[in-house]
Amino acid sequence: MPRILMLNQVAGPLFRELAEDLAVEFGGADLLSGHLDDIARQPQAALRMIPGPDYDRRSLWRRAWSWCAFFLRALREVFRSDRDTLLLIVSNPPFLAAVGWIAAMFRGQRYCVLVYDLYPGVLVKLGQLRDQGLLARGWRLFNRQVWGRAQIVFTIGAYMAENLRREGGQDCDVRVVPVWADVEFVRPLPKEQNPFVQSLGWADRTIVLYSGNLGDTHNLDSLLDVANRLRGRDDLGFLIIGSGSKWAALCAYVEEHQLQNVKLLPFQPESMLPQTLPAGDVAVVSMEPAIAGYMVPSKSYYYLAAGSALLAIVPPGNEVADLVEQTECGVRVDPDDPDALFTAIVAMVENPALLAHYQRQARTLAERDFSRHNTTLFTDAIRPLLEHPVR
Repeated sequence: MPRILMLNQVAGPLFRELAEDLAVEFGGADLLSGHLDDIARQPQAALRMIPGPDYDRRSLWRRAWSWCAFFLRALREVFRSDRDTLLLIVSNPPFLAAVGWIAAMFRGQRYCVLVYDLYPGVLVKLGQLRDQGLLARGWRLFNRQVWGRAQIVFTIGAYMAENLRREGGQDCDVRVVPVWADVEFVRPLPKEQNPFVQSLGWADRTIVLYSGNLGDTHNLDSLLDVANRLRGRDDLGFLIIGSGSKWAALCAYVEEHQLQNVKLLPFQPESMLPQTLPAGDVAVVSMEPAIAGYMVPSKSYYYLAAGSALLAIVPPGNEVADLVEQTECGVRVDPDDPDALFTAIVAMVENPALLAHYQRQARTLAERDFSRHNTTLFTDAIRPLLEHPVR
């Protein structure tokens, strides 16, 4: 059976789990990545890890350079592979799928694409790119060509799939695979048994957690405003773990207002996830209204696995909003309504029974609908391509 070659510059736990499961299912696979999550949860022998240039976030130019370096390394690896090797290419960097298009044109090689974030739509919606500008129009044409030639275009939400089909055209075979989390690796952990929480000195507080990127698509201003309003409560703490373009502004706000109820920490090692994620009694998902339908915050599903109540600071009409409003695993508030955010947090802190209900619902959902079993949706879709290779 042909091998699978996966290309993803930043392969975090979610993709690493998929890579492991595909490798085990099909007797071997290769993963080229600049960020090789070292938490193996399946036998190592089946998955060959190929190191590549890492993603450099320190500036726009460094970011672009690291993207180009990884693109060239991926192109080299693809042309060294057998012609019948199936490529699974992640939209990271956003133009990486062009490697598959080139391989298809010159070698007849087949490829699938996994789209996590929908570009240029995200940049257009954030006002960083003109909708009808030359770059945006050229990018959409590029997407149409690359996605249209792919065997399958996977994405992680129904709203994203709708936008993707609109941009990809009728030739684009789009399939939705919901995000998951390894519910055995991340699970509820009582504070008294959690060394990370003990190290914070917050074992007696209700903790509101945000863990993840702190970039332009994540607005935490209202959360800090609420933390400021609740600074007098010693039964409540706000914990923010991550990095990104908004890190400096968050640190400046906390220092300016001398918020003792807020702790800011950089990203912790991935081996710490079983401790850091369950630290949150309430876990925050934030999304700028403009980009709803163009990305899905995968952290939401790790929060579910940890048994945290979701506090979704998102507009209506997207995957996270639907999840919260239809399943009672937390609360949704509009991003521009700080009073509603204040009320939601206070209600959960002062009503332990309500908070416990949200938390039970979250864990139940993770085990039932968003576990690692979802990787079988990939294996089932890819199997026919491997059983009938290019001749």
